[in-house]
Amino acid sequence: MALSSDEIIKREIIEKLGHSINGLKLLVYPESSNEDQKIFPEGLTFGVNGVAYGSCDACWIFEEEKWINPFNNKTSKDCPMVALEGTDALNRGSSGNAQYQRFHHALGAVKSGLIGVYYLRKGKHKIQEDLYGMAYFASKTEKGVYLIIDNLDELKELLISINKKSKLDKFIQNKMKFMHQKFKNRFDKSYKTWEVFAEKRSTIIKKNYIIKFSGRMKRNFTDGSQRAGHIAVGEMFLTKYFFPEKFFYYLWPKMTKADMT
Repeated sequence: MALSSDEIIKREIIEKLGHSINGLKLLVYPESSNEDQKIFPEGLTFGVNGVAYGSCDACWIFEEEKWINPFNNKTSKDCPMVALEGTDALNRGSSGNAQYQRFHHALGAVKSGLIGVYYLRKGKHKIQEDLYGMAYFASKTEKGVYLIIDNLDELKELLISINKKSKLDKFIQNKMKFMHQKFKNRFDKSYKTWEVFAEKRSTIIKKNYIIKFSGRMKRNFTDGSQRAGHIAVGEMFLTKYFFPEKFFYYLWPKMTKADMT
């Protein structure tokens, strides 16, 4: 039986990085468990002010270092440092905006002031450059840092640098430059201006607000077999972080008022 994407990622992390590194303990749950859906420290879900942003696959913590969780303002005896959401999507046909659908999983950690990592295991397809832009602008907007990576050697470098401020700052600075350049190269080639971007991406830009519209239907958000709902969430965060200074409206013309009840 073929391994699931989550199981591949979790096994790879344990095999290459072990259960502890540089004083950090790895928290990871078996694929069959639902524990990761619980709020940290009982699980691997992070958020702020009572709003959760999706469960992660792994987290590295410093034990016996207190941390106040901004989700519920409770103090935990262990302090999370890096939370990771991983996928083998690049080997499973995800070449377009389907790559966005897991972006919000690590976002809760970033909003909590941690380092959030979205790990897309190298495969047949490339990482969409827009993802680098989303992570870069989220890092500029939120309390924590969001990183997009495609290999565990880079993750190892991050974890080894975690308690050395100058080394960690340099790593993050270099990664920010890399992600921004990847995004900019794509933007300059495909759009050149935000007006062209808006035209191609079903977006309307106004002075103080921005409108995005798409053909989502109710079943995209209520049927577990549908992925369009997750992609819609990813597209929402793409728009939100590309235009952080504007109020954001998301329109679904195919949905009726009755669909919202």
